[in-house]
Amino acid sequence: MRVYCSNCNEDYDMHPQVAQLPKRVEKCFYICPHCGHEHVAAYVNDKIRKHQADIVKCHERINKKNLAIEDEMKRLRKRIEGASKGVKPNGNEES
Repeated sequence: MRVYCSNCNEDYDMHPQVAQLPKRVEKCFYICPHCGHEHVAAYVNDKIRKHQADIVKCHERINKKNLAIEDEMKRLRKRIEGASKGVKPNGNEES
């Protein structure tokens, strides 16, 4: 991913790194290859990792629900359009 260094005003391809800090904290960062400035994106601890895992589970549930909705919509369309063959848009049967 291409990023902009706010220290030296140069663009470069970011190479994310992770440093382990005490108490199971991770520092997520990248370093500008032009000036060496360290840009910290985030610090992550167990509580944040738990929240992130909860979000992943929510996304999985949402995706399953979306698939169920899509399947039901297909079934409903097939039922209605299949049953409406030979029926005019106003609901009267064709002769």
